[in-house]
Amino acid sequence: MFQIPTYDIVFWYYLKPETEKYKDRAVILAEAFPYETTEYEGVQDIHWGTENESEAIAIVERLKVFATDPNVLVLLLKSTRSDFEPMTYKDDRQYLKQKNR
Repeated sequence: MFQIPTYDIVFWYYLKPETEKYKDRAVILAEAFPYETTEYEGVQDIHWGTENESEAIAIVERLKVFATDPNVLVLLLKSTRSDFEPMTYKDDRQYLKQKNR
């Protein structure tokens, strides 16, 4: 049975010709393979998971170079732990909702 990891790094970007290598670049920067990838309505959704907080923070810190990219919608670290404060580097999902109206 699949169990959600304690720490989840979330990375979303638009699928466009200029973002063709983003997934490969993100995997290299993260220094880890994602546990989930999904394409939906022109957006690639990638998740890395770990049980170790410091490892999760290190992964999202390595990915933060993407935060200023206009093709990136989401970069955040969340946790199933109630005492963990999520770390959001970018979250433009509201823009995505407005764009699709």
